[in-house]
Amino acid sequence: LTQLAANSLGAKIQRAKKEKKLVFLLFTGSDWCVPCINLEQKVFSTQRWKTSTDNLIKHVCDFPITRQLADEEKRENARLAKVYNVSGYPTQIILDGDGKEVRRSVGFNGNAKVYTKWVLGQ
Repeated sequence: LTQLAANSLGAKIQRAKKEKKLVFLLFTGSDWCVPCINLEQKVFSTQRWKTSTDNLIKHVCDFPITRQLADEEKRENARLAKVYNVSGYPTQIILDGDGKEVRRSVGFNGNAKVYTKWVLGQ
């Protein structure tokens, strides 16, 4: 099993089902998308995010401009963006253990508390 396969979205969905968790799927442009960068700085880098989302299995599909990704990772990210019909960044999708979409959001309004509550379904 390659490292990519072990860390694939499919493997994470299987793990979510087994552990009765949800998957947080993020499509981002980590080095060029301003709302994505704000999301990283105001939410993902905070301790509150880390502790309140322990029960989520996270999967990130990044589309950077300046940072190079392995070709295999680029292809897989592009495939998933097509499968999930991603049209803007950041796109956040919550999936259940069967891989079904529970909820989706596009963009980030800058409010970390509201965002975290949305992710947690509160």
